[in-house]
Amino acid sequence: MSDRKRVSVQEIARNLSYLLAFGCALASPICAGLNPPEATAHVALQQESKADEWDGEVQNYQPGSLLVVRKRPQVEVTFDLTKKDAVYSIAPGVEKLSKVHLSEQDENGMHHVTVTLKEKMP
Repeated sequence: MSDRKRVSVQEIARNLSYLLAFGCALASPICAGLNPPEATAHVALQQESKADEWDGEVQNYQPGSLLVVRKRPQVEVTFDLTKKDAVYSIAPGVEKLSKVHLSEQDENGMHHVTVTLKEKMP
């Protein structure tokens, strides 16, 4: 007697569809006309250029030194404004308890943070 397992046509079709879906996911940059190194750079570029935006309230601001923003209750984010691998653009008028909008983005090995004042509600 043979030790071979009998496999149904439906099981074979299902396994092939999984393989095709996985293969297409892996090959999508290549299918788009990109060579593997370009595909890797393309994916890295997409990941690097996405900005993280959020609102908060300034808890501490020492120009040129430190910025602490409360992102949500019990979550504070501290920015060391002296770091050499980051660029900070902070709007004039930002002070303790200011309501602000932050945009963070990594680009070309630098972390960019833009802080703008939120408009006051009437």
